[in-house]
Amino acid sequence: MPDGTQRWTLTEVTAYLGAASNDSTRRTLSRWGVQATGRRPGRGGESEYDAAEVRSAKASRPGRGARTDLHATDTASRKRKPSDQRRQREATGDEVEPTS
Repeated sequence: MPDGTQRWTLTEVTAYLGAASNDSTRRTLSRWGVQATGRRPGRGGESEYDAAEVRSAKASRPGRGARTDLHATDTASRKRKPSDQRRQREATGDEVEPTS
């Protein structure tokens, strides 16, 4: 470790995350945007990851059951379809324009 950063092998990261397998860990790290920083020498050499980056990625992940597909700004800024606008006017009692 000439640069002074702590590096973990994929197996060590798997143990830290409590993942079922190295493949699962590899996919998780990819999803989080964590890239390998190097590789251990030899035929059976494993990929190495920066331990601080792995810890940071794990700490910033959404909690269990978080609906990451729903965002308050997405629904507020979404443009409504004409049919949605018509239903809204009907529900509030506003005058409804005739459809063409």
